[in-house]
Amino acid sequence: MNDIDQYSLSNARLGFDEEVLVHKWLSEVFEPIVVSDDETGDWRD
Repeated sequence: MNDIDQYSLSNARLGFDEEVLVHKWLSEVFEPIVVSDDETGDWRD
């Protein structure tokens, strides 16, 4: 959850509800990383 807190501070989105911030973090930060790893096949077991 520290990543989401840092995201909200660095993007100055303090007026948004936590649910909105979590959704934006998932869409803008987390999901692109997962998709990138999937495309390169760089999975670590």
